[in-house]
Amino acid sequence: MTKKLFLSLIVCLGLVIGTNAWALDYTYTESGGEATITGYTGTAGDIVIPDTIEGFPVVSIGEEAFYGRNDLTSATIPDSVASIGRYAFRLTSLSTVYFLGNAPSTGEHIFGCTPGNHDAICRGGGGCGMLPLFALFKICYILDKLGYTSSMWEGYLAEICADSDGDGIIDSFDDDTIYGYISGDVPEGIDVEIYVWSCGIPNPVATLITDSEGYFSIGNLGNSRYLVIPADADFNFEPEFANIRMPQTEIQSYDFTATADQAPEPEYPEPEPEPEEEEEPEEEY
Repeated sequence: MTKKLFLSLIVCLGLVIGTNAWALDYTYTESGGEATITGYTGTAGDIVIPDTIEGFPVVSIGEEAFYGRNDLTSATIPDSVASIGRYAFRLTSLSTVYFLGNAPSTGEHIFGCTPGNHDAICRGGGGCGMLPLFALFKICYILDKLGYTSSMWEGYLAEICADSDGDGIIDSFDDDTIYGYISGDVPEGIDVEIYVWSCGIPNPVATLITDSEGYFSIGNLGNSRYLVIPADADFNFEPEFANIRMPQTEIQSYDFTATADQAPEPEYPEPEPEPEEEEEPEEEY
């Protein structure tokens, strides 16, 4: 074997291993060529559950698969998952769960005892501890997916995720979508101008308007460099703009803070002093 061929095999093997290494953080069982996730050994935080593990499609999340992982803050469920078992995410610190497919069948209390979900089993002494009762745990689903109900689903707060270009990928996971948020003074109705760079010149693409919560998004953008500029004469923005290359290798929200532009107070001239009245001389008699 030549040195060049040997090195090529190493590179290829490295790419294969690197591509699937994150999926190996999950333990699973296999039946009939399909995988059920049974546990997670990786670093938690925000996780994206794989749709395949070692070539097997992930169709189920087993009972207590993530039980007690209080370092888990958000999870994305792939569209391949059709069922979630009892207590699968109980006693975690989840704030948001993103569903990319149709609503799965569920066991009991799959998100029980997460912050804000003091369901009956928790109030009955199920070991939740002192969790904030009014924390806003929610699930997020795509508009055209089946089986969800708005505002509440399976007893949990539910809302529609933004999918600007209708490709079935939530904006926050879509590498051809620009999305962001404007906070601060009056974030609603702020213009956000999108430009594409061509020969060093920014050419206008669209003007977006933030919604009632301050969000904006535009999807299905071609491969290029883009410029995002919040544009409202009544506000100053921090930062003033963002440069983005599509597709994005590290998908992120492009957020700005709006501060009302305080015009300097007008300076008025000092009033002229009123002339002093002259005293009339007293008449002599």
